[in-house]
Amino acid sequence: MGLNVAGGMELASDVLTGSITGTASSTASNTSFKQMFGMFNAAISGTWAGATLQLQKSFDGGATWIPATTDASGSAANYTSNAAVSVFECEPGVYYRWQPTVALSSGTVAWRLSGGERVT
Repeated sequence: MGLNVAGGMELASDVLTGSITGTASSTASNTSFKQMFGMFNAAISGTWAGATLQLQKSFDGGATWIPATTDASGSAANYTSNAAVSVFECEPGVYYRWQPTVALSSGTVAWRLSGGERVT
């Protein structure tokens, strides 16, 4: 849902946002993740270069992460520019995060997980 006007009230029922900034020297684990259930949106935006990000999911509370989306060939989807995907999660208790798999060389990536049923 998002904002109906810039600076307006958030309309999505459940939202987590964050950012990855600067010239990351590694692909350190993103420790910001959220349980998502039902239909939800996952987006990355900003002015950035060099990074590759994956939308990942965990069935064990964040101990193990796997790619959550696939490309047309069935391989793990990797994002190298601004993108938004709609995801349907049928199982309660599954965590999601945006994770860099190739380090950011410049700029800031803003990420967002939103929608779905409020679970946390």
